[in-house]
Amino acid sequence: MRRTLSYFFAVVVAAASAGVMAACMTTDSGELATGSIVAAIAVDSDSDRHVHVTARLTVADYSGNGPNGGAEVSLGWGDRLYAQLGEGEGSHRVRMDVGGDGYTAELNLTGDEAHACARICVELQRDTEVSAESCGELQPPFAFGPLPERPKRRDQALVLTWGPSARAAVVCADGATMRIDLTGECILPHVLEPANRGTATLLPNVLAGRGASPDTAVCTVYVAARQS
Repeated sequence: MRRTLSYFFAVVVAAASAGVMAACMTTDSGELATGSIVAAIAVDSDSDRHVHVTARLTVADYSGNGPNGGAEVSLGWGDRLYAQLGEGEGSHRVRMDVGGDGYTAELNLTGDEAHACARICVELQRDTEVSAESCGELQPPFAFGPLPERPKRRDQALVLTWGPSARAAVVCADGATMRIDLTGECILPHVLEPANRGTATLLPNVLAGRGASPDTAVCTVYVAARQS
């Protein structure tokens, strides 16, 4: 089970373009207005207790290259990033630190919130500029249905099923899709990306063998729920 969520900061202050800059350059956030900073936010969880949040900051690019077209942004004096789970009393808020691909934080799910929609917010807090915050909802945990106990022939369809785990709430946000990766030492990788309706079918003769394939092969099925 893996759940992923991605979203961006909304531009909260109108700002002129910061200009086209080489992607290998890094800009101090203190040199930029809030509206000139874009945060690409990714939330990832492969359990019902822990959530990993990453925020990658770049200079907003108004030249048509998309939100990630500008230079990397590093936090300067007076600027901080926070990740928060939930709202009000009982919420879990931590400061984000420099990680492998931006700024990262780990959030812990406890009690009922571990089995419900998880509201995740990232705030850019600024001492001398307008602050910005963006939020999204991570789907509750899901469970994958049983796979066939006996080997399936390649020319037979394989039906895959999934649904909310025993204690999970109903699906909480629109736009969720699934990604199903099928891999194995003796088969070529294959990906399915069905809508989150609880079932997907691998059609007959879709999986292809790799090299001198044996009569039988072990296939690993990896499932992730994704939304943006």
